[in-house]
Amino acid sequence: MYQELFSLSTDLMVILDTGGCVVEANPAFLQLLGKSLHEVKGQAMARFIVDTDKEILQGAIQRMTSGSPSEQVEIGCLACESGAARCEYTLLPSACGENILAIGDTLDAIHLPCATKQEMERLVDERTRDLKLANAQLEAFNFSLVRDLSAPLRAIKGFSRAIIEDYGDRLDSIGRDYLQRIHANSERMTMLTSYLLQLSRLGRQAVSSAPKT
Repeated sequence: MYQELFSLSTDLMVILDTGGCVVEANPAFLQLLGKSLHEVKGQAMARFIVDTDKEILQGAIQRMTSGSPSEQVEIGCLACESGAARCEYTLLPSACGENILAIGDTLDAIHLPCATKQEMERLVDERTRDLKLANAQLEAFNFSLVRDLSAPLRAIKGFSRAIIEDYGDRLDSIGRDYLQRIHANSERMTMLTSYLLQLSRLGRQAVSSAPKT
């Protein structure tokens, strides 16, 4: 359970040994650094923060190893290859008690982008393809829905109109009013299903014609 929470957490989570080296890191922390676990495991945490804050981190680790129940530090973490972000970390004893658990959160945006223009374009293309697929599926569903509803709606409209025309004089005013309502609402339902199909087609055209930047 602990390992699952560690892996799924959106907080920056790192387990350090008493010397300040990385024992384990969760995906959120690795994503910030732009590195794999293999690249950071066994390395000093100080390698992944800005030079001016290394002593702050080292002092907090020393106090933890000396018996402090927790420490809170604000440090600049190196993000990807060229960026940096201010982060606030809380240091606590880990579950096993032998290591230090650092839980952090970013305080500001990454100063320098880590994604290249080519990577951003690739992500945009992927999202556009996914959106086109979703719109195609929606249009297919809407078309099937309209097709399945059309025949019953035509029957309701036709028979309600026939009853009004052929048997209207045998009905009292309340009966005729009920039939008029059935006929009017079946007409409205037909219009709504038609609008639903048009809307899905409009969404597909909007995605197809969206200009690339």
